[in-house]
Amino acid sequence: MSKPRPLKWLSLSALPRELRLAAWGFVLLVIVLVLLVALTPPRPLTLVAASVRAETLKLTVYNPDEASFRVPAARVDRACVRNAIVRPDQGDTVTYTREVGGPLVIRVEGRVSWRSRTALLGKSGQGAYVRLDPADRACFAPAHVRLPVAGAMTIGLVGAGDAADESSMPVLSGQLTVYGRAVASVLGVSLQRLERLTLAQPQSLYLAETIALPAGSQIGRAFSGSRSGPEIARWWGFVDADLT
Repeated sequence: MSKPRPLKWLSLSALPRELRLAAWGFVLLVIVLVLLVALTPPRPLTLVAASVRAETLKLTVYNPDEASFRVPAARVDRACVRNAIVRPDQGDTVTYTREVGGPLVIRVEGRVSWRSRTALLGKSGQGAYVRLDPADRACFAPAHVRLPVAGAMTIGLVGAGDAADESSMPVLSGQLTVYGRAVASVLGVSLQRLERLTLAQPQSLYLAETIALPAGSQIGRAFSGSRSGPEIARWWGFVDADLT
């Protein structure tokens, strides 16, 4: 009775020369494809949501329509206006500031106008101060005011040295939530066609990381990382000012 022969694994060296070259070519092709898939996908898109308690916020206006805000009752350069819409110009700097226990002060640097629904109430090429104070009986402001956030943003002001004209109003608390968007194409081929056949979910949004902001910190300008679009990231949202 003959003994069973041990199995011999197939090796490239045991193949004829032509097949060996074809096999090595196939291996190199697979390696190149893997590298292309790994190194050439488009830059993933990210979304950052900020929920912050702070005493000051500064915006750079990109779109005046988005940055315009309504004040039910406020003093604009000492004159009391009611139900006015304040419209900053493109490129203006708008700062919302409310120290604990104080009024809400909105400073617009640049060209600005304010109007009612039917008429122009005023305009300035040097900016304006808008003051909302519930303690002002002649121009009583509501206890809660919602203001738009649209443009480049910084939150918190940290005083440097012993500068007397610069108060320290850092972030009191907050949280940044970072979301990512799945890659939608590889090598120019859309993955949406493969969505039903595989587990791929192109362009889906997923939670990437949550960052707690310590008291005393500051949020600076965020860079978009875009090669073709704006360098500075834009923020959209709102500010709820509690004047109680």
